[in-house]
Amino acid sequence: MTLTLTEAQLTTARRLTNAATYRAFGEVLPARNLRSLLGTSGLLSTKHDFRLDFGYKDDVDFFDLYALYKRNGVANALVSKTAAKTWETHPALTLDEDAPEDAPVEAKITRHFEHIRFWQMLAETDKRSLVGEYSGVIFQLADGKPFSEPVSGVPTGLKGLISLVPAWEGQLQISEWEQDRNSPHYGQPKVMTYTESSVDASQGKTRSFQVHPDRVYIWSQDRTTFNDSALEPVYDALTDMVKIRGSSAEGFWKNAKSQPVLQADKEVDFTQLATMLGTDLEGLPEALDNVVADWNKGFDQSLMLQGMEAKTLGVSLPGQPEQYYRLAALEVAAAFNIPEKVLFGAQTGERASTEDQAAWNRHNMSRRRNIVIPNIMDIVARLMHFGVLPRADWVLDWEDLTGATDVQRLEKAKGMAEINAKMLASGAAVFDDDEIRDVLEYGPREDEGFSELTDPGEVADV
Repeated sequence: MTLTLTEAQLTTARRLTNAATYRAFGEVLPARNLRSLLGTSGLLSTKHDFRLDFGYKDDVDFFDLYALYKRNGVANALVSKTAAKTWETHPALTLDEDAPEDAPVEAKITRHFEHIRFWQMLAETDKRSLVGEYSGVIFQLADGKPFSEPVSGVPTGLKGLISLVPAWEGQLQISEWEQDRNSPHYGQPKVMTYTESSVDASQGKTRSFQVHPDRVYIWSQDRTTFNDSALEPVYDALTDMVKIRGSSAEGFWKNAKSQPVLQADKEVDFTQLATMLGTDLEGLPEALDNVVADWNKGFDQSLMLQGMEAKTLGVSLPGQPEQYYRLAALEVAAAFNIPEKVLFGAQTGERASTEDQAAWNRHNMSRRRNIVIPNIMDIVARLMHFGVLPRADWVLDWEDLTGATDVQRLEKAKGMAEINAKMLASGAAVFDDDEIRDVLEYGPREDEGFSELTDPGEVADV
């Protein structure tokens, strides 16, 4: 027998599954599960329940956060811009930071990683971790074993890594935990369940299968499934922004639509009015609705009703919505450490300042060092254990986000040249040409004949 569930039924089932998972883990390691220990609070007040007063949800789960990310432009921008800046460039896996780019082993790895879009899949995994409490990446390996069994080795080496599959929190759940306190893996996932298409239930079909923890890497701040979603602290503020934008748009629409209110004179003859509209008393309300609907179809329509007066009710909004919208927007930007102008783009012709961009770069560089790079190196260690990568002291070569831009380097080189021009009067230059080239990230000239300052005319004659 095949059972087909509606989208609402599927969503409810997943929410119950999530709740059961949290409760199960609380029974295993209650000290680590602060959600079940502390629960929810009254939010800074003993006299008022702010969540109830303001219409906020008491408990926010992954599916609430995912829906907000998919439907709200600001929530989507927070996640997408943070991930895009962190992964502005892709790293390179190298044996030594000074190793040549065409080293045989490194070149082979680079080509294979490009083929399977290795870095793009990790960037997508990182982005998904910002929505939920964690995300995951599943290794598809050519080791001849199903996903449910541990990995004993990949005989084909690098080519045995077929693909990486990013997974949302809602897709990747822990089915069984290691409960043996004497086990070195105590408190870690023992069996995981991956559900395909569980995030988009519009088709009403899902497929789940078990995955051994060997074949999954949990991507989060501490490599566990119990972290805080980056979106959860700003969920209420984003909800406020939706309310403000929606109510102002609805008020504008109602004013523009000008739906009339019909006021009947006390002496109006409804029987005569019904006859005029070609109906009887029973059909009079529907006939009046049709007359008003026809009138609303165009601004050039006339509305004539015997013994009735049409009035419009305007909707008055308090003040300008921008000030209330921006108040919530500032909280959102502060929580994500993203400058307001970076998040929303140019406002009133002003771009984000140099200080804003520098602070944004430093934040994402810190995020790289503390979250992204440790996760990547854990994955590299896992791939070495599988035999996909050779055992070696691998390092990541990744362009620094806080480094000087091309314009800044040119300005610095220009300043050095101007200092030289002023110091030449005393007979000595402060910087030689190789030092200036180094600022521009050019190596020294190979031809020693160019190490001295040369007249451009002489160079042209060579």
